[in-house]
Amino acid sequence: MSPKLKSSKLVNSPFDVRKGLSVSGADRDEFLAAIDHLNPPIEEQHPAEEEPPRARPRRMRQLERGEIKPSAELDLHGLTRDEAVARAKAFLAHAARQGWAAVVIITGKGLHSAEGPILRRAVELLLGQSGQLVLEWGKAPRRFGGAGALVVFLKRSQ
Repeated sequence: MSPKLKSSKLVNSPFDVRKGLSVSGADRDEFLAAIDHLNPPIEEQHPAEEEPPRARPRRMRQLERGEIKPSAELDLHGLTRDEAVARAKAFLAHAARQGWAAVVIITGKGLHSAEGPILRRAVELLLGQSGQLVLEWGKAPRRFGGAGALVVFLKRSQ
């Protein structure tokens, strides 16, 4: 996941020149090398013996009736798989710190991708691996995005 260098500038880098921000090339390279070790690749398969947790019908009915309301939503349209996973990880960590009960992650339906819903599969794999934060999830009700979104129910922090 190393960025590609093009005439000594990073392509699509978060370190593009910004007003008041300067990062030396050595600092940037050291940071990017360190970050590569922090994000291990997501496993492509669920363990065969474990079924990923799905939202129980009771919680989904509570959501549809308005008894549970999503506290925030994250739209991942237009992102690459790696960008989407990184943002979803950060979003879930933030949601857990805030003590939110439910959030919506919009992945899209994958209609504009030759390989189908790549982002949805990647986010569901992430959710399956985030048992310390995520209680369960399921397809969002129509008013929250329907088949193009997931509603995620978070564990309450003690």
